[in-house]
Amino acid sequence: MDKYVILEAFGLDKVGIIAKLSEILATSNCNIEDSNISRLGQALTMMLLLRLPGGMNPSELLARLEPVKKELNLQIDIAELQPEAVVADLPRKPHCRLTCHGADKIGIVHKITKFLADNSINIIDMHTTVLRRAKPEYIMELTLELPGYIDIDKLRQQLDELGEELGIDIILRQ
Repeated sequence: MDKYVILEAFGLDKVGIIAKLSEILATSNCNIEDSNISRLGQALTMMLLLRLPGGMNPSELLARLEPVKKELNLQIDIAELQPEAVVADLPRKPHCRLTCHGADKIGIVHKITKFLADNSINIIDMHTTVLRRAKPEYIMELTLELPGYIDIDKLRQQLDELGEELGIDIILRQ
């Protein structure tokens, strides 16, 4: 039976981090099945869903990664997943993109994500950044999974009202 893990790694961003980690994974016959790699400030963050080769356990993979972990001063952690959590066929739901833009202030993420959760809307991807200008601007982009019963026009109206309350622009795209 296949064994799956999530590998989390982060450290100060440098050219070649992804190449060095992926080389060890490839030579260890680990398949990268899904990934999310981003730079946050000056740190590179990685989350990789890996399928390990038969017979390999997570501690063996960590040992193989140790030299590059030390060389690049990375934090690396591995968590094992149950195969059914990875390969289960989930029903596809409609996706859309939500973009929020406006003056940076505390609480934007909370109010928007709470609104979405209260409306049974699942966030499957989220990126935020602050544009450091004379007046800092906040940008948040989300990919959402909508329940089948949602009324898009009503949702847009509610998001417009929330945007007015927060003093930001909120745009929903299908």
